[in-house]
Amino acid sequence: MKLGELKTINIKKVQVFINSCLRKILNIHWPDTISNSLLWERTNQLPAEEEIGKRQWKWIGHTLWKSSSCITRQALTWNPEEKRKSERPKNTLRREIEADMKRMNRNWKELERIVQTLTYILNSSNKIPFQHTAITQTIKSTWNNTLNINFGLLWVWLAPIYSPIGRLM
Repeated sequence: MKLGELKTINIKKVQVFINSCLRKILNIHWPDTISNSLLWERTNQLPAEEEIGKRQWKWIGHTLWKSSSCITRQALTWNPEEKRKSERPKNTLRREIEADMKRMNRNWKELERIVQTLTYILNSSNKIPFQHTAITQTIKSTWNNTLNINFGLLWVWLAPIYSPIGRLM
């Protein structure tokens, strides 16, 4: 299932399935019930909507690291010229990303600048660039853990501002 195809109903269905699996793993049955938030806390899980948003921004950050001639990077900002068929979804990945950026008061230039800043920091440090452990350690030592490091390259910068559910992290 592609990210663009996931609608709110589908995300809720996926979340219900994940919750039932987690309850089975923890051996929680009917008379002994717990809330979903407590279930996620006990299993160290995120809600499905947050996980999808996190992975989407990790992929965007990964793609922005690539050269501008790379086809996946071009796909982020590509705008098709011809008219789309009526059965096609109205929202493309680019439109969804731009809607998220609008909620965060960001634009493509700012995101590219953030990635360039990260590249500069990583290349100017003693760590080996482009390895996740080195990235995590470099950013931790530079900013003293003020940002959420575990969410990937671009998510690191956006986590204090953006949360798919609409609350600050």
